Amino acid sequence: ILAANASLALSAALEANYLIGDRNTNSYSASDGIGGNLSFDYFLTGVDYFKSFITGQGEIPQNQSQIISGNFGGLNFDSGYLTSYSVNFSPNSALSARVSIVFFDDLQGEFAPREEQAFTAEVLNASRINMVSEFETDQVDNFIAGSYNYQAAIAPVYLIEETKPSSISFGKKTTSMNFEID
Repeated sequence: ILAANASLALSAALEANYLIGDRNTNSYSASDGIGGNLSFDYFLTGVDYFKSFITGQGEIPQNQSQIISGNFGGLNFDSGYLTSYSVNFSPNSALSARVSIVFFDDLQGEFAPREEQAFTAEVLNASRINMVSEFETDQVDNFIAGSYNYQAAIAPVYLIEETKPSSISFGKKTTSMNFEID
């Protein structure tokens, strides 16, 4: 994936342990598992890997194909889930998408940045849009701008003494699409 503006965050939830009568403490314990977030923009080239998670993630039957694994500069995770996906487009400009993936395990590996030449692929350019409904297909060629947004609520379910969740709870999913035409 040819990505830009990438950010990676990893956090742990700690809470202070207070004893009766103490006003301060040096003791902390974990109140939740480790969590991370990977967000980045990427150019659309015709095959969109993340699009399949919009309709497949959290649907019955739930299977392993819904889990995203990734490698970011040598740092690996294997329990990721798509929480947001958005595409903004305007005429005669390259199409790019923004995704956000949460993961619930510690990063493995060591950060080792690599420089390599970007692959050559044609990036999609929005010049006209086909609107497909159940009954017909319409072509819109006088649009000014458009956007598609997807959000999903995802929460880990931990059993006692687990550092990686035993299951994932999928909550509300929302999608929206907006077109501005001339």
